[in-house]
Amino acid sequence: MLSLGTAIKQSLFFHLQFLFFQDKPVFMKKLSTDEKFSQMTETPIRPLIIRLAVPTVISNLISTIYNAADTFFIGLISTSASAAVGVAFSLQAIIQAIGFFFGQGSGTTVSKDLGKHDMKDAEIIASTGFFSSFFLSFLIMIPGLIFLEPFAIFLGSTETILPYAEAYMFCDRTT
Repeated sequence: MLSLGTAIKQSLFFHLQFLFFQDKPVFMKKLSTDEKFSQMTETPIRPLIIRLAVPTVISNLISTIYNAADTFFIGLISTSASAAVGVAFSLQAIIQAIGFFFGQGSGTTVSKDLGKHDMKDAEIIASTGFFSSFFLSFLIMIPGLIFLEPFAIFLGSTETILPYAEAYMFCDRTT
């Protein structure tokens, strides 16, 4: 079952795609490789950047609003619970940085390869970036679960915050 936040994000994504891509949402369009290349090379830069960037900016804005609402409602529990969200946010930032490392690095190389019409190398780099990020996330997850308490302390948990931080970082809903 979808959460309300996920349903809102998906609905907004669908409507924004429809708004910026006119006739059909982009995930429903089937463009050939040549049409995609033509779109990226022949479309004027300003409309192309707006069309590609605005949905991403709105998605980030929605995530920020979601996190602010999450912090607000957790803050109603106690100040320790609210502080635990800040500790967990540090963990989230570390995990995102690792994902961005692979995503941006492989994305740049894939873009260069696509510009050269080298589809084989682009597919290899995209796959390598995705699976490297995927496997590294498991390598981080296993010690992260084993050493959750020391890791939470390292990120700034105090004795009063620690139970909330562990519960929030582990997604344990019983605390």
